[in-house]
Amino acid sequence: MSENFDETPMSERLRGRRPRSRHSNNETPNGSTPESFATEPQLHTAAPQASKTVADIPVSEIADVAVSAVLPEVEDDIVDVAVPPPESIATEPSRNALWQAKSIVQAVLGTTAASRKFPPLEAFGAVILLVLGLVFVGLVSMRPQEPHDPHAVMPGADVRLVCPGFTNYPGSIVGQVRGNANYSIVGSTAAAVALQEQIAPGTAVNTPSMLVAAPEASELVARFAIQSDSYLAAANCSAPLASQYLLFPDAAGSVLQIVNPDQSDAVFNITIIGSKGEITKGDLRDAKLQSNSMREYQLSDYVSDTGPVGIRLQNTSGRLQATGLVNSVGLDMVSASRTGLSLVAAGVPALMGVQVILTNPATVRVNVSIKVMTSEGITDLAGFNSVVVEASQSKIVDVTEAIMGRSGAVLVSANNDIAASVVVTQGDDVAVIPAVPTTHLVAEPLLASIQTPATATIQASVTVELANAGERSVSVPVTLRSATEETTVPIEIAPGSFASYQVPADTLQVGLERANMVAAVLVSNQGGIAVTGLPVEVRNTGRTPLRVVVRQ
Repeated sequence: MSENFDETPMSERLRGRRPRSRHSNNETPNGSTPESFATEPQLHTAAPQASKTVADIPVSEIADVAVSAVLPEVEDDIVDVAVPPPESIATEPSRNALWQAKSIVQAVLGTTAASRKFPPLEAFGAVILLVLGLVFVGLVSMRPQEPHDPHAVMPGADVRLVCPGFTNYPGSIVGQVRGNANYSIVGSTAAAVALQEQIAPGTAVNTPSMLVAAPEASELVARFAIQSDSYLAAANCSAPLASQYLLFPDAAGSVLQIVNPDQSDAVFNITIIGSKGEITKGDLRDAKLQSNSMREYQLSDYVSDTGPVGIRLQNTSGRLQATGLVNSVGLDMVSASRTGLSLVAAGVPALMGVQVILTNPATVRVNVSIKVMTSEGITDLAGFNSVVVEASQSKIVDVTEAIMGRSGAVLVSANNDIAASVVVTQGDDVAVIPAVPTTHLVAEPLLASIQTPATATIQASVTVELANAGERSVSVPVTLRSATEETTVPIEIAPGSFASYQVPADTLQVGLERANMVAAVLVSNQGGIAVTGLPVEVRNTGRTPLRVVVRQ
């Protein structure tokens, strides 16, 4: 064999991409859940080399390529399903079919290679066609499994959004649906209310509720808000997750609300990560929540110390939607976040108090760097280039003076996975902004419903805030929908820069085509302040693609 022969595995070269590691389930090595999807791969066939024939290529590699070509493939969000030998899958006919397909590939390839009846490329093409047919038959009969991606739901069917609701703070829900949706109160046996186009269940919602899109619906977005002349708290109605973090500036006056909107019971564990370590009391472990029900936890019942609190909610069965309520320094709702090595929290208004909550779920200490991104670029914050967060602890740092009243986004980077949120204060009100891992900032359509003031006398001011954490300039088209018209405005953002756009007062909905590495939020200022992310529209929510890999 020639010494300069490319040692790259054949399965990688035939796909025309560099080798990469494969991860089980839907997690990257650092534990985060990637959400970026790539286009389907193109099959590239390199010119044969004189010293290499089909007979020299491991059969298992060709079978891997052939089988994986059947299913959609993504670069960073693949669930590899390793198919074991036949004796261990006797009860799984679809996977057994895949194993049989590989056996046939080996037999056919061995025969053609030994006889050299076909040139290498023709032999490979014949094998591909044979395996595609066999694998297709096996996959058609494969029973659909529960989605691995915490965000995933069956596309086009039973898309559920959960809207929070708190007894002492009645609020309102507004939103839009392209098609139809049903609205119901969590825990209620009353018949669901059919909705179309505009979603406005009422102005006194004080319990969690649920929106379920009809199969033909192509768009669904809603927002819940609590508002008065002195405070504003808002959160998106969101889909259930399997794993999530919620960060609170203090346990005093804080509530964790958990909802199970699905038709089966859920089992979960809660880990409270405080300023002095973890708290895992008995009723927080292997807790059970019945279908169509909710439960609230007063954090002060578990945490007596002052200081920040990080909550890790991990399901062992089912999926849950969680929202927090903060009522110590001001009123706001806390939305779920994720961990990562690099995170962005956009929507920090000018001239406000700014604190950063850091929660370290690992068993080793983490070093964190905090920077600010403004319209002029990324700037280090003096004194915050190396913030130490001890193992299994939460920490809050005040960066108000270092930011010097600038508006923009906060960047957090660490040498190990960490969860982060930014707390901004305006007078007696507060806004908690979850930091989003940059691995989650992928190109996709986003939508947000604008909360219309119901009782407040102060005119609401809403801005779209965009932070470009990438290395190239991007143009983000922002679409503004009112009751009578729709307009699109392109927003140019330089790399490492921040941009803001004032939303006209009559706007009902904001949509945008987010580019890679761009964080997008809405900042509402109405006596109080609230910052909410732009969620993914319902037609782009779906299962994690599977790539079945046959291995010996």
